[in-house]
Amino acid sequence: LLAHHLWGFPTLIDESNILIPLVIGKGINITELIGHFGKISVAIFAFLSGYGMCQNWVKYQSVKYRLKKIVISLTDYWIICAIFLFVGSLTREPLPNVRTLLLNMFGIGCSAGSKEYISVGFAWYIGFYCIMLLIIPLAMYLKRSFWIDQVAVVVIFWSASIVAAKYVPEIKNAAPIWNVFRYTPIVFAGFNVAYYKIFDKVASKVPTAIKWRWSLLLVLSVIYSMYYKEIGKYIELFIAPLLIYCFCFALSKEGKCKRKFTKVLSKISNEST
Repeated sequence: LLAHHLWGFPTLIDESNILIPLVIGKGINITELIGHFGKISVAIFAFLSGYGMCQNWVKYQSVKYRLKKIVISLTDYWIICAIFLFVGSLTREPLPNVRTLLLNMFGIGCSAGSKEYISVGFAWYIGFYCIMLLIIPLAMYLKRSFWIDQVAVVVIFWSASIVAAKYVPEIKNAAPIWNVFRYTPIVFAGFNVAYYKIFDKVASKVPTAIKWRWSLLLVLSVIYSMYYKEIGKYIELFIAPLLIYCFCFALSKEGKCKRKFTKVLSKISNEST
């Protein structure tokens, strides 16, 4: 996430502070590729949020608990936003009007590429996260039906994001709506992986000697980085779970310590909710 914010938005950096890029071959900018790859962190966070919500469903089925999480998240964000506005007023930067400010308070209209007024440009996830907390019961409700219904929801949201990005490009300016289409299937995928213990089943069936997963992960990561603008948003649903699985698998001594694998995954998913 840090790499993405540092190197993924070169247009936001003053020319006098531009980092000298590492370029190889025929103009391949390694620094920019690393910045692009960092975007996968959002999908990882979304997946882990769904995973953590499923693991702690006793808490998350409570409307009161979810509303409390929303209030805490918004309060933390408002403190950061207030600091941004305070510094902006001291430096005489353009401030948002009242209507825009009210929308910004819920993560709406916060654009990382906007120079029109002071805002926490990356706070759009706050709005998306609050929406997820409100609709996550849908994921558990689907458990009462056939598994095909659960897969259908993921596919529908995923397909809608592809169609919307291609034929309704303006939707990207409506951050909460666009991100619901883009990241909801990833949150639900995390929820399903936790519910059916898919990672545990894969870890027990895939021999530790097989290294294809690392090769596959490397290839997908390179493709995601190089063609991030064209297809990144379409394949992150598949790359994020692979990254998480490989990370936890490595920390559990190549799957030999199953308890540690589960502990690591539980810890990072809880931190993501």
